[in-house]
Amino acid sequence: MFVVLIVRVLGALAYCLPDFLGRGICMCLGSVIWYGPFGRRRHILANLRRAYPQKDARWRGKIGRESCYRLIEMGMFVLVSPYYSQAKIKRHFKLDPSLETLLDEVETLNSPLVILVTHFSLMEAITLFPALTTRKLPPTGVIYRPLNIPALDAWVKQTRQRWGITLFSRRDGVMDAIDNVRRNGAMAVMCDQNAGRAGAASLFFGRLAFTTLMPGMVAERQKARVGALYIERTGFFRGTIKAHELKCPCTREAIAVEGNLWLESRLRQSDDITADWMWSHNRWGRRKRVHCMTPNLFRENLLPLFYGEQNVTDIPDKDRYWITLPEDAKKLDALLPVLRVFKQDYPGIHITALACDATLETARQAGIADETISRTGKPLSFFKKISNDYPNVHLVFEESARANVEARYMKAFLRVGFAAPRARLCLTDVLRIRETDDAQRYRVFGKMCGMKRLP
Repeated sequence: MFVVLIVRVLGALAYCLPDFLGRGICMCLGSVIWYGPFGRRRHILANLRRAYPQKDARWRGKIGRESCYRLIEMGMFVLVSPYYSQAKIKRHFKLDPSLETLLDEVETLNSPLVILVTHFSLMEAITLFPALTTRKLPPTGVIYRPLNIPALDAWVKQTRQRWGITLFSRRDGVMDAIDNVRRNGAMAVMCDQNAGRAGAASLFFGRLAFTTLMPGMVAERQKARVGALYIERTGFFRGTIKAHELKCPCTREAIAVEGNLWLESRLRQSDDITADWMWSHNRWGRRKRVHCMTPNLFRENLLPLFYGEQNVTDIPDKDRYWITLPEDAKKLDALLPVLRVFKQDYPGIHITALACDATLETARQAGIADETISRTGKPLSFFKKISNDYPNVHLVFEESARANVEARYMKAFLRVGFAAPRARLCLTDVLRIRETDDAQRYRVFGKMCGMKRLP
């Protein structure tokens, strides 16, 4: 209850602030995220660099900062919206004719509706839209992620349901939400490209993503119409609620493909729309040591459909893996079988190997990487330049302080290597392996990083 009290007091204080002061607070706190030592800035810039390679660094910095400001605005809106009267809601938000048209068609045909919700800054205002219309709406449920604090979760449900929308927990309320659709109701669910291995392999901005199939599954079974609901921001805590009906076959595969393509197209329309998306939320999944060498496992593979839509034959923008090979020839020979299996089982990444001059040709002929580069005699500035390409994963098999320092300069988001003096200062994950046999050490390395098939 104390946590709820604090949240309510903060919300009341934020509600009393004039807009210019609220926007100023969002800019200040957003700047802390952007400039602070949290790694969020580099993560945002990496996402923008990969999604918009034709844009320059200045543009990415501008969009990234504004995205951080709007991230705070999104959180602040959650606090203040419970205090909004219906009159204030109508002053701040409008319904676009596209939404009115979709609701007219649903009412005329008496059909169920599945709504894809996009992760724009004012997405929480979607629960307010019944307050903006006098029409009779179908019973509408929203799938949400429940909070771990029961009292706070109850407060969230109470405040978001006050205009007639029902919240269904992702943990135990999904079947109730589906029953609501079966009774010609509506269900809103996040259009998620990071659904993990429960999702379907797909493309988003040319990168491998795992898109949720839940909206398509429900729509396919209940013969529901599918539309995307989003808010076009027009000012601080102000926006227009819009809808876009997906014109595609009512199958889970077609809906997942069309939803991703529509959202990607939407995010390319203007700088303001681009900045309004939460680029700090990684829609392509975060790399963790325990599965960085695990083959991509997924429930369904929609990549052939995306290849056909985008006229490509492979993943256009693969994740970047770097591997520092051991300088000792015997150790390299012991490592090659592990890397060959890794390359065979994980074709969806681009691997660059760093080798010394003495073993460079051996590494190239082994076929363990898409590209092999010599690191002999290279200054640290060479490795720092690589950091501008935002590597995803760096596997360091050379057990030396120099190799770890090089990894630190390259700044891959995940840097894995053996335990060594001061390795913790350079690597994100340090493996302590007791085996002394080289081949066994490398097999244990692969197993600790998630390899399912070992040589």
